[in-house]
Amino acid sequence: MVDSLLIPTEMTPSADTKRAASDFLQVFRPYEVNLGQKIPLYLDKRSKAYYIVCHLSGEMLVRSSDLEATLDVVGDDDELYKLNREITEDQAAYKQMEEDAINGRSFEDVVLEYDNSYRPQKPLKVYGGQHRIRAISKVDHKNMPVIHGTRIYFSLTRDQKVEIATINNTSISVPNDLLDRMREQLLGSELRDWCQSVGLLEKGTDFADRRSPNLPTVRVIRTLLVNYYLGIKEKQIDSFHQPVVCKSGGLDDYYINLRKEIKWDDDNLAEMGKQYSRLHKLQQERVNNRSGPNGKNIRMTLVI
Repeated sequence: MVDSLLIPTEMTPSADTKRAASDFLQVFRPYEVNLGQKIPLYLDKRSKAYYIVCHLSGEMLVRSSDLEATLDVVGDDDELYKLNREITEDQAAYKQMEEDAINGRSFEDVVLEYDNSYRPQKPLKVYGGQHRIRAISKVDHKNMPVIHGTRIYFSLTRDQKVEIATINNTSISVPNDLLDRMREQLLGSELRDWCQSVGLLEKGTDFADRRSPNLPTVRVIRTLLVNYYLGIKEKQIDSFHQPVVCKSGGLDDYYINLRKEIKWDDDNLAEMGKQYSRLHKLQQERVNNRSGPNGKNIRMTLVI
C-alpha cells in the first residue's frame, strides 16, 4: 500500500509522517485508491503540515471520526481543550444540512487528523466539519451510500493542531437575511415582483441582505403578508392584537403555508402594499428632515 502514496520530489516529510500516511491508506482504502490511483502528499506551507485529499464513505466517516478531538491527552479518560465548536443541532442551517445528507448530499473538505494515539477506535480526529459528520450519521448508509471529501493531516505538532483547528472553526457569518433572500429565490420571484409593483422595491432591485433602514428584507415582507392575511381571516378583528413575526435564517411555517394561497394580483393586496410603501417613505422624509447632530441617525421603518 506504500506505493499508493505519491510524495513529490521536493518534499521531505519525516519518517513518522510517511508511516502514518501509508498506514491510513492501508487501513481506510479511500475511493481513489480503490480506483487504482495514487494519492499525492501535500504541504501546507503556512503551518508546515503534511496532508492528503481523498474521499471516504459516509459509513466509514461516521464509524471512525472522533468529534472530541483534543489538544492534550493527560490520561485515558482525561482529555483537555476540545478543539471543535459545540454541535448546534437546533439551528436552521444544521437542519437543512441534515436533510441534505439524508437525500444524498456529498460533502467536501472535512478536515481530519489521522491519530490513533488516543481513542484508537476513532482515529480520525475532527478539526473541521463536525456538523457535516453529525448530519451524515443520520443517513441509512446501506440504502444511501455516499462518499465525502476529506483532508487528512498526519503527525501534527501541538502548535499545528491549534492553528488548523482555529482556521477551520473560524468562518464569516452569513446574515440570516441573506439566507432568507436566497431561499425565497428558490420559491420563485413572486414576492420580489410584488414588492416592485407596489413601490417597496425599485425595478431591478432585490431585497436587502441584512437589516436596512432603506430596503425591506425578505423577513419584513413575509411578516407583512402573513399578518395581512391573518387579519382578513380573523372574524373578531378587535381581538387581533398580537402580530406574528416570521422567522429568519430558515423556512417559516406561517409563510410557507400561506404562500400557496396568496393571489399576487389581488387589488386589495396591492393597495395594502402601496399604503405600506407610502408609510415607509413618509417616515423616511420625517427622519431626514430632523434637525440636530443625531437627527438623521435614527433607525427608520422596515426593520423588525
